[in-house]
Amino acid sequence: MTQNSRREIPQFNTPIVETHCHLDYLDSQALSETLDDAFRVGIERIVTISSRQTI
Repeated sequence: MTQNSRREIPQFNTPIVETHCHLDYLDSQALSETLDDAFRVGIERIVTISSRQTI
């Protein structure tokens, strides 16, 4: 999805917890931007689910 085709993130009046996301797919720049966007709109906690197995 290109930057121009992204919907605007809605603003919420209550705290939100994102309970399932895959942040391990993002590079460090995208991760930083994603977290900044999430916290800006009121998401206070994030639970990330990893699909990568480390040895």
